Amino acid sequence: MLFIFAAHYGEIENIIQALKMGKRKTSFPFLQYCTSEFSESEGRILLTICGEGRNNAAAAVSATLAKEGAKRGDILLSLGSAAILKAPHTAGGSYLGSWFLIHALQEWATGRQFYPDMLYAFSFPEARLITGDQRLSWKDAETLGRGLPYLPDRGDLKASPANASKKRTKGSSIKFSKEIPYPEEIFLYDMESTAVFQSGYSFLSTEDMFFLRCGTDFGLNFAGNTAEESEKEQSQKQINKVKEEFRKLLRREEKQVLSFIRILDEISLKKEKERQKEEAFLSEVQLLSQELRLSFVLEKKLEKLLRYGKSIHFSWNKYFQKKRQEG
Repeated sequence: MLFIFAAHYGEIENIIQALKMGKRKTSFPFLQYCTSEFSESEGRILLTICGEGRNNAAAAVSATLAKEGAKRGDILLSLGSAAILKAPHTAGGSYLGSWFLIHALQEWATGRQFYPDMLYAFSFPEARLITGDQRLSWKDAETLGRGLPYLPDRGDLKASPANASKKRTKGSSIKFSKEIPYPEEIFLYDMESTAVFQSGYSFLSTEDMFFLRCGTDFGLNFAGNTAEESEKEQSQKQINKVKEEFRKLLRREEKQVLSFIRILDEISLKKEKERQKEEAFLSEVQLLSQELRLSFVLEKKLEKLLRYGKSIHFSWNKYFQKKRQEG
């Protein structure tokens, strides 16, 4: 099963429509959408709207995975928007509207870092995602961006182990580990991802968790709005305009995102079949162990022998059947 989590409905509205997902009518504290067995999707996909912030994200992920009985073979995908804190200069323009596959997550408050295992190659550019507890204004995002180390035209430090522990540029409250990021690494900011990772890790392995983020802004005020006014001071007309611009940015690479989701769905189905085969094998081993009255230790040794037999295409079922007939 593919579990998708997003903070807001507006971030994945087009995904819901494209996958023909229907609203789930269950007594659950979070809004959910799922694909039916007759949809174009080959497997079952469950999408949960968790709300803004780490607490909501942690509650939604834990409750959903526990209720659905998440197990080996299931996949978690976290989708949504993010503010661009740092990015190298590009000849083709800005990164607004681009989707990034997250290879590293970091908590703003503690400096703790988390790493999804990147076992598959995808076409999305990679980025590092910082998770905080508050919305960043454009000015705050710019200040935070200046404090991020090792990127061109920002600060005085260079990417070398010798200065890894030196004091960072003033204005940054992020605690970095001794790891040296790539000099032109892209930094994004959101308010949910580390909570999603930590909650998901209680049920799934790191290789089965994926984080995809779209760079939609450079802080609370939309990139195209140069006025330094708060969200409350903006007129409703301006707010609606900003929302529409966000939708356009989120849909700019819609085909690639949908293709990515379908690939994850196929991976989930493949892993589900492998899990079912593994469960059937272990069940056979247990029955055979009971028949032979083996201890726990001997049962594990038998399991290893039978696995080896499978690897060399040895028909151990026929062997034991013959032994039964011989008495």
